[in-house]
Amino acid sequence: MKSKPGELTRLLSEFFTEYLPTTKGLSANTITAYQYAFRLLFGYLDDVKGIMPTKVSFETLSNGVIDEFLVHLEQERQCTAKTRNVRRSAIIAFAKYAAKKSFSASLPFYSEAITSTKKKEPKNNIIPRQKRKNSEPRIQYSEFKTL
Repeated sequence: MKSKPGELTRLLSEFFTEYLPTTKGLSANTITAYQYAFRLLFGYLDDVKGIMPTKVSFETLSNGVIDEFLVHLEQERQCTAKTRNVRRSAIIAFAKYAAKKSFSASLPFYSEAITSTKKKEPKNNIIPRQKRKNSEPRIQYSEFKTL
């Protein structure tokens, strides 16, 4: 089923203004990060695919577009796997919301979003904390003086 004109933008607006802050209780920083993910997606569609933001529909966001966008983030924008996965999470969160609100119209987008693969992130190479040598004295609580 084709989505109605403007349905995607209407749902996206509700997602950011009502669902995320009120229903989910997400922080302003998280909402800003999600919005940035969609700004990048819409910019990609405009710059690379030639699809103006006003013409984007649920059908536009299917047929491999999500995976192509994620590859674009890594290859063209030099994003790390972690950043790519954060953008992917924002898209999936919206896809789930859209599926609850307008299942038949958002189905192609939802199917594509949830099947996009999460990229394996490299492990942090944190240097383990050095152990104290037995010869070093421990500082006792009683040694601290209160004022």
